[in-house]
Amino acid sequence: MESFANVLVGLMVAGFGILGLFLVAGAADNEMFIFGLGLAVFAIAFNFGQVKRHFDKRDAAHGAAREAPHVLMHPLISSRTLAHNKRIKSGVPAF
Repeated sequence: MESFANVLVGLMVAGFGILGLFLVAGAADNEMFIFGLGLAVFAIAFNFGQVKRHFDKRDAAHGAAREAPHVLMHPLISSRTLAHNKRIKSGVPAF
């Protein structure tokens, strides 16, 4: 439900950004031009921030799962592969 709310808010803010661009296009004075441009820039920055938060949250969950020894991240990764990678990182030769 949280992701649906994020998408809904993102679309609403994108609509405000488009409204800001229409204000810029039809601006008769500098104040309306600056307000519309600010609204559009805010919408772009807000939506990029939402995308960043999404991927930061996904990466944090991915990192937490990687730290847990009983969780495998991919079906093709076996415990033997993980042990091999640990040996390589520690400098122990793999035979």
